[in-house]
Amino acid sequence: AGEERDIALMGMMGGNMRMTYLLEGKPLLAACCHLACGDLPLALCSLIQGHEIEAALLLCRTIPSIREECADLFYDVHSMAASRFEAHGDYSRAKEMLDLAGTPGAQRQLEQITSRRCASLAEEKANLVYAEHRIGDVASLAKEAKQAADAWAAAFVAEKEKGGISVSMMHKALGVVRIAVLGRAFDLAVATGVEAMTAALEPHGGLQENHDASFSDAERSSGEPSEGRTRVQETEEVCVARQISKWLCCISLVNLEATDRIRVMAFEGYMGVLEAIRRDYIQVVEPLCNFTIDRSSRIPTRGLPEKCAPPNLTLRAARVINPAFGLPGSLIARLQKMVAERQGSEAQVAEATTMLSRALQ
Repeated sequence: AGEERDIALMGMMGGNMRMTYLLEGKPLLAACCHLACGDLPLALCSLIQGHEIEAALLLCRTIPSIREECADLFYDVHSMAASRFEAHGDYSRAKEMLDLAGTPGAQRQLEQITSRRCASLAEEKANLVYAEHRIGDVASLAKEAKQAADAWAAAFVAEKEKGGISVSMMHKALGVVRIAVLGRAFDLAVATGVEAMTAALEPHGGLQENHDASFSDAERSSGEPSEGRTRVQETEEVCVARQISKWLCCISLVNLEATDRIRVMAFEGYMGVLEAIRRDYIQVVEPLCNFTIDRSSRIPTRGLPEKCAPPNLTLRAARVINPAFGLPGSLIARLQKMVAERQGSEAQVAEATTMLSRALQ
């Protein structure tokens, strides 16, 4: 019993020290605290959160069992390492990292890296790079994309009349966008991707929330987030929509019309909001909401769905930030504007009013 108590105490102290070191910008020391307590997954999480990718890679090499014990984190480390090598133009090392990850997601990222790598190359040179990765040639991919897009559009119209969009249709759209981007049929990729993402986001903005608008006195005094505001679940359709958005972001902005360029950025910004909420990265939710609102306001037509409109985004950001910690000034200003100008539905205005009163207490 005494030994168990000591282990529990050590774990609690390690957790507190980790949080202190993370807040001080010392992820290596935070990871050391978890390693000392034998908590390998959290040690790796600390390094990933602190962007200490080199140290995380070293840890993965030192402890081979990480691949099985922390498969998702193992992939995240090698995916981030591949992105760093890509940024420095070291594509062979990027491929090496993704080959080590050895997952479908890694193969998809390798294709996206190849697409970005070939964006400025002539078609003949691009075909040579594609051949290295057994992707196919640009012309045949473009032809295949046109046929697939026509078939998908016909099926999508029929399915939308029945209401909504199925997961299988989203996967088919993802396939069309992938082929179109690799085949440099960029207009086709954007048109199909935007249609699919819009349909996926229309029902409830991409997250099934079970938030409770009220806060208990204990929550307000302790600063602990309410269960309702943290219990969010992405729909399967939105998980696929995020992959579609990543493919659209592979397109060089110079190859897009101005409106399509802003539309792609708005959707990717919103996907970032959903990802930050899902991963509980509260600090970046509000800045991402600001970015998304700014970009979506510049789209004259066919922008983000109504569920992703500014009032919904504003409330979504406010829900995940505990009033006990104080809302950011820019978010308070947007809530005040919602109330003053009666933006959104009556229920949304009432919720904004309640949030303001609690935040300004």
